[in-house]
Amino acid sequence: MNKKENEIELQSLRIPGGWEMVINKLLDVDVREYDAEDSIWIDFTQDILYLKRITTKKEERFGLDLGWYPDIDPEGEFCLKVIVDDDFINPIERFTSRDKDEIVKKIEEYLAKLNVDNKENEIKLQGLKFLGGWQVVTNRFLEVDAREYDTEDLMWKNFTQDILYLKRSKSLGKQRPGMALGWYPENDPNGEFCLKVIVDDDFINPIEEFTSRDKDEIVKKIEEYLLRLKLRY
Repeated sequence: MNKKENEIELQSLRIPGGWEMVINKLLDVDVREYDAEDSIWIDFTQDILYLKRITTKKEERFGLDLGWYPDIDPEGEFCLKVIVDDDFINPIERFTSRDKDEIVKKIEEYLAKLNVDNKENEIKLQGLKFLGGWQVVTNRFLEVDAREYDTEDLMWKNFTQDILYLKRSKSLGKQRPGMALGWYPENDPNGEFCLKVIVDDDFINPIEEFTSRDKDEIVKKIEEYLLRLKLRY
């Protein structure tokens, strides 16, 4: 049974630090569940997702471009391209599929391959429904439940004050909002997550704060703030 349009949400993605989500309209749907007359196809365009690496150095700027070809065609397929310096015409790699899960896997595979830090971790990053127009400056938010580890576990070294930092790529007004997630006290098994909404990189004076030891509550709050800040700034 397919989802109604008002029930469809963005697809969760694991985006490492150092990437900007320019466009994101990738929906959490299986195209095989829809027929040719469904209105869902209006969302399957050549401009579904665009990610580009954040860099201030004089180096190649890699990007990932995802579209549906032919545009709005129920018989089409996803085409994921790896590009350099916004050259959409001459991708250096290309992958096609009608399977959304295959595309998500390939996006995350390419991101790991092109990651600035180029570090591998046995534990995956937490998936989030990133909106277009946000930079993932730092991301060490792991897909783990802190309540499952004892006080002697080495896992606590990952629970620092610098877990996740997102900031708006640009803003309609002069202020630039962001979100910072950390664990306080740092590396402390008895600590908790603290999610701060900040403006113009002012970490000292957040405009909102939310605390919890529950990762799923934090994920829900991050995605709620993303939607609210999109409308406010």
